[in-house]
Amino acid sequence: MGKLIVIDGLDGSGKNTQSKLLFQRLSREGVFTRLVSFPDYESPACGPVKMYLNGDFGSDPEDVNSYAASAFFAVDRFASFRLNWKEDYDRGAVIIANRYTTANAIHQLTKLPEREHQAYLSWLYDFEFAKLGLPVPDLTLLLKVPVEKSLELIEKRGEKKDIHENGEHLRKAYLAAETCARQWGWQSLSCVNEKGEMLSVEEIEAITPIDVLRRGGAEVRTCSIDSSPLVTGAHGVPLQADTVLKELSGDEDVILLPGGMPGTLNLKGCEALILRIRRHAEKGGIVAAICAAPTILGEMGLLADREATCYPGMEKGLFCRKVSKEKTVLSGNILTSRGAGTAFDFSLRLLALLKGEEVSRDLARAMCFEEEKI
Repeated sequence: MGKLIVIDGLDGSGKNTQSKLLFQRLSREGVFTRLVSFPDYESPACGPVKMYLNGDFGSDPEDVNSYAASAFFAVDRFASFRLNWKEDYDRGAVIIANRYTTANAIHQLTKLPEREHQAYLSWLYDFEFAKLGLPVPDLTLLLKVPVEKSLELIEKRGEKKDIHENGEHLRKAYLAAETCARQWGWQSLSCVNEKGEMLSVEEIEAITPIDVLRRGGAEVRTCSIDSSPLVTGAHGVPLQADTVLKELSGDEDVILLPGGMPGTLNLKGCEALILRIRRHAEKGGIVAAICAAPTILGEMGLLADREATCYPGMEKGLFCRKVSKEKTVLSGNILTSRGAGTAFDFSLRLLALLKGEEVSRDLARAMCFEEEKI
């Protein structure tokens, strides 16, 4: 039996882009994976869906009730599953779905009064997963974008809009998505910064260690080396740190150094941080560094008798006993890793050090990350 990861959100949230990137990432890692997208406009089974979205049954989404419209989309998924990807799923493939039953839940819930929401979601779950036999998702990621930003992105596409692509419907759909996320346990990811600008792909990957460690039950405190907790990422995205360096208590189990430029140079130039790292390492505390950040430890002389890795091309800054090409290397109390593409390996390995191998393995399975990749 395979795994099913669903990515959904309002129009313009980046579902298609993120689905493809995840598919490409898993494929590069050698994971048996398939990418599917809904609606499947090339399928004959999609006929009623196309008619509905085109406005043939009425120009207002509410001209077709929630249950009828849900049936159109569900049949499209049923045909796709049985004809295109069931065999791979049964053989253990990881299926990445750009939209799924989630889209019915988001868009069709908008047509019903709140008192009927629970009844509809119960019906939908039973209809698609029990009656039609579609696989239940193992993980659902909801990409959250404010409605006005979504409408702006739709306009920029310059394409003909379907009946769902209007402000009134999308505002209702945004609220419905939040309801569904709570009801069905989806993971919500904000895709804009505090200025309302879309996050870059790189900024989203940069928070992987924080996200994974917190999911695994580790207490994480983000820290700014400046006097202000407001930190600006390498791609202009502002992030609010939990505290500033001078206010840390000094009883940390781990000091984690993210990479990137000019962030790595800024960390190297902070004397108070370098002193804290040295004291922490000398008393046996774990120091973890990823991307360009392992060169900080190299220049401090902490890697002289150790094996380490870093971002390709920066190996001369490691000054270590042995340069490794492994994704993540643990040498004594120092953990190093290569970059954004190895962030999950790095994070899960660190979680194992803090919470134990079993916790790390359980979380890896829950996140559909193959155990042997850890």
